Amino acid sequence: MTLSTQRIDYRDNVTRYFLDTEFYEDGATIDLISIGVVADDGREFYAVNQEARLDRVSDWVRQHVLVHLPPYKGPWWMTRKAIMFGLTAFVREDAKPVEFWGYYADYDWIVLCQLFGTMMSLPKHFPQYCLDLQQLSYMLGSPRHEKQKTGEHNSLEDARWHRDLFETLRAHRPTVEEATLLAAVAEPFVPPCDCCERAAVAECVCVRCSSEPTAVERFHACATHRHEVLDKHRQIRQRDPVWRRLF
Repeated sequence: MTLSTQRIDYRDNVTRYFLDTEFYEDGATIDLISIGVVADDGREFYAVNQEARLDRVSDWVRQHVLVHLPPYKGPWWMTRKAIMFGLTAFVREDAKPVEFWGYYADYDWIVLCQLFGTMMSLPKHFPQYCLDLQQLSYMLGSPRHEKQKTGEHNSLEDARWHRDLFETLRAHRPTVEEATLLAAVAEPFVPPCDCCERAAVAECVCVRCSSEPTAVERFHACATHRHEVLDKHRQIRQRDPVWRRLF
């Protein structure tokens, strides 16, 4: 794994919407159950799909998701069309661009787009992609952060936690130890060649196969040699607890 040490620039002149959904899926169908969206200005949107086939859900969904739904026929229960119109009104069309953020958000984004028919049918001020907090965390070296304490699998509570996680990640600055390791990854240590013991492996001529390194093999003398060096790197990282935590 290679991590970027480049600074992440967060756009300031945007409105961020933190998204979560609960759904039922069977490998062929993704059926929306509920959706929660929290805007970075404090506004919140929550709706439950009254057209969802709750009789088809798995036991896990019954035990972990349905128990968090509000009383049936309350104001939060809406048709898919009503949810679509409500979400369109909630995500304001103004001078600021819109960002959607989720956490492991692939299916969340699919069920949101399906409210409008297809992704191409999204309102013109909606982006056609959703940014992912897990990917942001990965890019930052997977820093530790607080786990969600209450309300997990309630889509509105989850969306609130997504907002808090974003702020935590945005404020994250690597420790000296992490920064040193990240810098080392950006400019990886090239070990000496096992064949000729030259430090510059890119210039090495492998004695074992007597061939010059190709462009593809510019860091190692041959495919066999490259495999051995990578294995050594992997062993070092597995022994080092800091490497294990970052990678």
